[in-house]
Amino acid sequence: MILANLAKAIREQNYYAVFLEFVIVIAGVVIGFQVTSWSEQSALRAREESVLAALRQEIEIAASEYENAAGARMFRINNLTQALEVIGNESADEMPALNCHELRLSHTPWSTNIQLQTLEELAATGSISLISDVSLRQALINFRANQAAMENAAIETQRGMIEIPLSFPELVQLQPNSGAWAGASTHCNLASMRASQAFQNALVSNIQRNIRFHDLTTGSIADLEATRQHVAVPTAE
Repeated sequence: MILANLAKAIREQNYYAVFLEFVIVIAGVVIGFQVTSWSEQSALRAREESVLAALRQEIEIAASEYENAAGARMFRINNLTQALEVIGNESADEMPALNCHELRLSHTPWSTNIQLQTLEELAATGSISLISDVSLRQALINFRANQAAMENAAIETQRGMIEIPLSFPELVQLQPNSGAWAGASTHCNLASMRASQAFQNALVSNIQRNIRFHDLTTGSIADLEATRQHVAVPTAE
């Protein structure tokens, strides 16, 4: 219809009508582009809100798991330190059962390797730019980079730990309960521990590496908390 009117106006040399028809065509095209752009932007913002909601939930879960693991790591560090104090206390007759158990596990610090699945998907698909808030986007990029660096450092820290029951089997003895390795009981020979400087050196090294591991993962908690502040739902004023 518009093209027919335009052709008729040209034949009749009605240039006002020609101009009007051109304006109508151009306005229609512009409005069409605007509607399409608005629709696309609306879809992107809806997807961004969905991503942010998923991130908030994952960060809350990760923060809780990090805090629980941090508490468990400190529990182990404290018990290993107490075991070292018992060894140095000549009046002590035996190693307490809890400290003995922790000696057995001194080479296995509580690890928390948590990835934010939504963030990993954004990175894998190159969709991190979906996050419109520049500061939040940078915080997520920094968090992911820091996590990778800390995880590598934590692996290196753990790699140097000494598995005491295997290195000093006469000092820390494992006795399976009903044939189940996981349910093995542990016996510590306190007198032999006092006589072995090599064992004491290994224990000190494991304690230091547990502390180092804890410090590294505590940095992860700080990064996670900073990211949580960025992604938090704004408080209505």
